[in-house]
Amino acid sequence: MYCQNRAFQSLVQHNVEVIETPDRGCGVRSNQCFEPGQLILKYTGEVVTRAECERRMKQEYKNTQCYYFMAFDQNLIIDATNGNIARFVNHSCDPNCRMEKWIVRGLPTIGLFAGNNRIMAGEELTFDYDFDPFSTKKQKCLCGSANCRGVL
Repeated sequence: MYCQNRAFQSLVQHNVEVIETPDRGCGVRSNQCFEPGQLILKYTGEVVTRAECERRMKQEYKNTQCYYFMAFDQNLIIDATNGNIARFVNHSCDPNCRMEKWIVRGLPTIGLFAGNNRIMAGEELTFDYDFDPFSTKKQKCLCGSANCRGVL
């Protein structure tokens, strides 16, 4: 029987690299082509409760403008501060990737998948952050896409 989350279990590191963007800090660039729906990266980090996330925001990260949090569900958050390269994937209002949430071997797992179009070597990988903000202040969007919403 084929397990649909086998891609996570056997994921090898694809040819991607951290880059410095002119106006958005670090980003991630593909150095190979990815087919639509292909798993590119696992979003790794420490799984914490929402309460612990809020505590970290108030205490440990209170002077930080860039957060590496991703909500898995209402109560579980992945803090990727000490995670892998996936934490550097930037936002775009017109992304070429999407994040998917799975349970793999009983653990919450988030993966970055290629979107509906083929991603070519040399393209920056992006996804739509479109999540519950961990900060009440709106952050200006710098994605530059034609359909930019203006804020994250």
